[in-house]
Amino acid sequence: MSQPIFVTTPTGHIGSKIVAELIGRGETIHVLVRNPDKLSQNVRDAVTVHVGDILDESFVTKATEGITALFWLTPPMWTAPDVRAVYEQSARAAQAAVNANKIPYVVNLSSSGAQNDGYGPITLLRNVEDALNATGANVVHLRPGFFFENFAAQIDPIKNAGAIFMPLAPEARMPMIATEDIARVAAELLTARNFSGKTYRGVHGPADLSLTEVARAIGAGVGKEVRYMQTTPEQAHETFLQMGASPEFAGLYVEMFHALSDRGQSNAEPRTPETTTPTTLRDWAEKAIRPAIG
Repeated sequence: MSQPIFVTTPTGHIGSKIVAELIGRGETIHVLVRNPDKLSQNVRDAVTVHVGDILDESFVTKATEGITALFWLTPPMWTAPDVRAVYEQSARAAQAAVNANKIPYVVNLSSSGAQNDGYGPITLLRNVEDALNATGANVVHLRPGFFFENFAAQIDPIKNAGAIFMPLAPEARMPMIATEDIARVAAELLTARNFSGKTYRGVHGPADLSLTEVARAIGAGVGKEVRYMQTTPEQAHETFLQMGASPEFAGLYVEMFHALSDRGQSNAEPRTPETTTPTTLRDWAEKAIRPAIG
C-alpha cells in the first residue's frame, strides 16, 4: 500500500536533495512547486507534481490529501514587503493542511537558535514550529546550523580578492553544515516515520566554526589563501537592497547577523554524535567552490 511523502520547495538546496534521496529509496513522492520547469525531466517522471503557492492554504490542503508524511520548509522570500506576514501565513497553511488531512508525520525545517528572540528570520521560524505543535501530528523540527551553501555567494570575492566578506564578527562561532547532510537526515525521518510527539533535533555539521576558521577551511579546499573580512551592518543592508531584497528582509537579516555576532547561535540542542554530520567545510569547498574559481 502506497504511503506518499509530500515535499515542499523541491527545487531548493535542501528540497531537491530530499527528493533525490527519496527517489533512490523507491518512495512515492508528491512535490509542491511554483515553477515546474525548474524540475528536471527525471524528477518529473518520478514524482507527482502539484503546481501552486506554498502560502495558499486551500491549495496546500487539497494537494496534501492522502499524504502520510510531510516535509515543510518556509522559503526565504527576498522581495516580500512584509516578511513577518510570510512566516505567519506559512504557519497557517502548514497547520491547516495537517489538521484537515490528519497527516500523521511532519518534518519541519527550522533553524538552530529558533527559540531565541531578536534573531531576525531565525526567530520567525518559531511561528511555524508553534503552529505545527498545535496539530495532532508527530513532528520533528530540524534545527540545523549555518549552511555551507551560504558561502557560494562568496565565489567572486574568493576568486578575485582571496577573501570572504560578511557582517559577522570573526570570532563568532556556530555550527555549520552541508545541506546534503540535512537532506539525508530529513529523508531518513520521512522514510522511517518512527518518531512520535513534538521533538526538536539539532543538525550541527562536523564542528562549530569561527569565520576565521571558515576562511582557512575554504582556502584549503580551493587551494589558495583566503582571508575573512568583516563588513559593517550598513554595508550588508545596502548589499541586500542592491540584490533586490525588500527593506524589511534586509533589516531582518542584518538583525540576524548582529545577534549571531553578539550572542552566537545559542543552540537549545546540544551537540551529540546524533546531531553531528560528516561533510566538512573543506570537502564541500573543494567540490562546490574550487571548480567555480578555476
